[in-house]
Amino acid sequence: ERYRLEKRYIRRDEQIVWARLTASLMRDAGGEPEYVLAVVEDITERKLAEQARERSDAYLAMQYELARLLGVSRRIDDVVEALIEIVCRQSGWDAGALWSVDPVGGKLRCHTFWRQPAHPMDVFEDESREKVFAAGEGLPGTVWQTKNLMWLPDLSDSPMFERAEAAGEVGLTSGVGIPVGTETSVHGVLEFFSRARHEPDPALQDALLGIAAQAGQFLERRQVEITLAHQSMHDELTGLPNRLVFGDRVQQALLLAPRENQP
Repeated sequence: ERYRLEKRYIRRDEQIVWARLTASLMRDAGGEPEYVLAVVEDITERKLAEQARERSDAYLAMQYELARLLGVSRRIDDVVEALIEIVCRQSGWDAGALWSVDPVGGKLRCHTFWRQPAHPMDVFEDESREKVFAAGEGLPGTVWQTKNLMWLPDLSDSPMFERAEAAGEVGLTSGVGIPVGTETSVHGVLEFFSRARHEPDPALQDALLGIAAQAGQFLERRQVEITLAHQSMHDELTGLPNRLVFGDRVQQALLLAPRENQP
């Protein structure tokens, strides 16, 4: 008879080690149990490789799901909230936000905030919605300025993260910021936060950059569509509604007006 067990251990230096214990019951010539032979094998490298493949497959599936979402959805608000929720649920984050550039002030404001329903984060969400960041300020502003992903394994130990106190109050430990845009411009910044400590993960970083690029293309395309639709309905010089809009409004008024001489 043989018994096998694979188990994860955490060493004193916080390193994770996987071991496989194989115990075999040895019998004598008469078939009676004589002793147990136990062998312990370090399988850390194999387990970590398996986990990396599983994560990579999950991140790829996440990107496919988001590509489908961006292909069928029209409203920007719906797309952004669904995008943040999908990334949080499928890659282990507890909250996420999109920061977009205010066209009036030219600074970043929190456009959308989503969190796991099981973890209230009113204090952190409220502070995020109240904050405004210029280029180079805080996590969103720094990502916006550098156009680079920034990973913060320990929010409390990052001087540039100005919401550390509020994050600590709701139990958030790690975070990441990703630029949303195209090769020529950055339209905003995505943030994701976790209650558990998240060390930089190259596979997840690549997935997040790919998702942010997809989102940037969607936002740019929708903005062009909105601009073209506005131009088709308004006079180029005055900005006032043109004949097309006027005709539509007249038609609506005629349809809504009570008919005369009804029997």
